[in-house]
Amino acid sequence: MKERRATTPLAVNIWRYRILRGFRQDQLAKRIGISRVTYGKIERGKVTPKDDVLDAISDTLGVSVNELLRPDPKPRKVLCSNYGDSPYWRLPG
Repeated sequence: MKERRATTPLAVNIWRYRILRGFRQDQLAKRIGISRVTYGKIERGKVTPKDDVLDAISDTLGVSVNELLRPDPKPRKVLCSNYGDSPYWRLPG
């Protein structure tokens, strides 16, 4: 498994809630009205979403924007593995 560090609390939290809610990246991107590529950049912390996109993400995931922006008090490494031909991140343990 390839090891990666999540770059921002927002990126980590969006990823966590997406996984918990059972969405694939393409499904969530379609629901909020952006491309999967753009969504992937948001989830990797390469792009900061505009306010309307952040609102749509929080609404779709059922959490507040504040919850998405909250930093994890214990930063952890995030592991990346391949599931089919798409990378999926998971927390260790």
